[in-house]
Amino acid sequence: MIKTSCTLIIGITSGIGSALATHLNTLGFNVVGTARTQEASTNCVHLTYPLDLSSYESIDHFVHLFSENHEWKNIIFCPAVMSPIGKFDSVNIRHWLDTFNINFSSQVYLLHSILPFCSGPGSHVLFFAGGGTNSAPLHYSAYILSKVALIKFVELLNEEIDTTAFSILGPGWVNTKIHAQSLEPSLSLLPSYQETQRRLNESDFVDMDQVISSILWILSQDKKTVGGRNFSTAHDPFGSDYFLEKLSSDPNVFKLRRHGNHLFTQTPIDS
Repeated sequence: MIKTSCTLIIGITSGIGSALATHLNTLGFNVVGTARTQEASTNCVHLTYPLDLSSYESIDHFVHLFSENHEWKNIIFCPAVMSPIGKFDSVNIRHWLDTFNINFSSQVYLLHSILPFCSGPGSHVLFFAGGGTNSAPLHYSAYILSKVALIKFVELLNEEIDTTAFSILGPGWVNTKIHAQSLEPSLSLLPSYQETQRRLNESDFVDMDQVISSILWILSQDKKTVGGRNFSTAHDPFGSDYFLEKLSSDPNVFKLRRHGNHLFTQTPIDS
């Protein structure tokens, strides 16, 4: 059987996943996706497989079905969960760990299982980052830590696997259904509830077309330029010559690094 090469979108019924799939289809990409339930996968206009990231059995079953018919050229991981939202010492720890697993561990398991079915050199794997990398927002520890883990994960994989570029993109505040998790009535006194409500009232979001444009730019670049890096839709000047020059010349740009080492010497402080 001849296997078709495709762009695989994990979570194709999500806000970004759905918009990206529609756009890629207009460009002639062969798009294959996953959805959490059989019903959602059946209703999707693209070839879509059911996949529940909370179940290793579901992941194994999907990889088996996918590998019988396809090879992947690009993989975009869209699933994300924000809840439980609250201080770490007050949330349900099992719920906390479930969220970390959905956002990180299960995606790692899936990637490990499907890596052998790549169609060849020049492939890309793209994850999505979240807020909190450069600060310490309150009440979202499971979500933020899972996203930070992904940032370092892509750098490590990019060094270990020569034929694929691994990257991660922070899309910013995009108007998708994930924000409903911050608007539960029990969270109404939190600043995040107020900020989410404000953005909804004022339509203060990063435009979806801008997100898709930044994804396409990453997928069009080579491994040296984008591999191992954490990009930002809202802040990066995609397409500028200076941007490309800086990425090519500095291997540390957009990677997790300890800041401030230059402030101190290794000379012992006099007692």
